[in-house]
Amino acid sequence: MVMLGLDLQGWITVVAGILLALITLFTGYDHVDIPGYASIRLNQQIGVLVLLASLATLLGDAQLASRRRVRD
Repeated sequence: MVMLGLDLQGWITVVAGILLALITLFTGYDHVDIPGYASIRLNQQIGVLVLLASLATLLGDAQLASRRRVRD
């Protein structure tokens, strides 16, 4: 059964992404560490927008992958 263009593997990906975003949000996402280079400080509101954008990208990618698997 395919809902919203997602198969089972797509739903698992989306749920895991949402859980990861929630963990990131509630653990104080206010900076990005680039190993060996620097740490970039982010305003908390910008961090939330970045998380929302990443979830939208994740959903789109999961839909494309699901369609590919269904087609094959």
